[in-house]
Amino acid sequence: MKKMKKMSPPPLQDGRRRSLRLLKCTNDDENRIGSLPDEIILSIVSLLPIKDWFAAAITIAGSKGWRRLTSLLPRLEHFSLEVTSPNDTYFADPLPPFPRSLVRRLDLIVYRCYPTRPMERVIEYAKDASVEELRIHSRFRRDVACIPYLMLDVKSLRVLSLDNCSFFIGGQPTPTIGFSFIQSLKLESCYIQRKLLNLIILNCPLLETVYLSGCNGFGARIHSRSLKNLYILDPLKSFRSIDINAPNLEIMQIRISQIKFQELQIQAPKVQEVQLDFSHPLRIAKDGGLRKFLQAAEDLKVFELNAAATKAAPTRANKCVDTFSLQNERLKNLYCLSHHLEKVHMDVLMKAPYEDFLRLIMSEAKAMKKMRLAVPNCRIKKTTEDILSLRTALSVEKLVDQDDIVHIKMRF
Repeated sequence: MKKMKKMSPPPLQDGRRRSLRLLKCTNDDENRIGSLPDEIILSIVSLLPIKDWFAAAITIAGSKGWRRLTSLLPRLEHFSLEVTSPNDTYFADPLPPFPRSLVRRLDLIVYRCYPTRPMERVIEYAKDASVEELRIHSRFRRDVACIPYLMLDVKSLRVLSLDNCSFFIGGQPTPTIGFSFIQSLKLESCYIQRKLLNLIILNCPLLETVYLSGCNGFGARIHSRSLKNLYILDPLKSFRSIDINAPNLEIMQIRISQIKFQELQIQAPKVQEVQLDFSHPLRIAKDGGLRKFLQAAEDLKVFELNAAATKAAPTRANKCVDTFSLQNERLKNLYCLSHHLEKVHMDVLMKAPYEDFLRLIMSEAKAMKKMRLAVPNCRIKKTTEDILSLRTALSVEKLVDQDDIVHIKMRF
């Protein structure tokens, strides 16, 4: 029998050969590059852009060495950058090179007009470096720093703070616009496109703190299921009403001193600390808004109300006080008064409706521990006697200011 020759397999094409080699490499427990020492792997990865580090680390080290490798990548806790210009003209690109490392907190301080392209570079770097806290502060008061739409693409952000900036997009914002993982949003002296801020707050599932101070342009409608702390201080645009719907809200502070305001609607059943400061004529209790809020706030512990009239418009201010109808008979059944309310601060110059509300609090609030009032000097004796007739005080402190107003502090 004739012995047959063993035939050699046909030569493989280059593409087929590479595919088999890659398949063999992936089937192995550890690929060839992944078995190298960490120092050599880091040297290889450091040659790549920051945004490619994670993808390269997964490819090189595999799932077993992923956490070990990423923990060795260079990281900065805080990187601050101040940008200046010799004059007020626009400049091409003032940014120096960014550090080649991951950064947890990035601060940018701008002293002059700031063009769009360098700001886009800052946002792109924040995205590549996995920045968790981003603060942009513009000290050029004649103009604001424009924040590009790319800001919404920074998925690593947990804290965003903008000062003297503007944030808007072209056209109408989409209903689903927002940040995926942001937890704290702080805006000071910013211009926000109408409805944009409302949608961002609504579509941030992890947002817990919102701080708005001296801002303009945003609509007064804040709805969020995750929000726990809300601060609205001195907005620069007049509102007919402010609508707040936050089922998990715990701390709320609203201060409106320069604009006209009529109605406040609050739905926050879990709120524990409330500070309302209105020094302009208003109608806070229209349609029983304050009563409905207090009825739902069963866990309220601290209540502060400042509705003192401004001296510039005494007539309108007196009319404002007359419209403050608290409906005391209904307030007697408030759960928060009889169970949880511990601290009250009222700076309302003790007009008649507020005196009735004060008597109601003193008679119903069984857990009251501290109280602070602002009373005209001519009424201090009567007010003090009324309070002490309803509750025994452990200590009483009085302080007279320049406007002949007496500030009373009591402990029970």
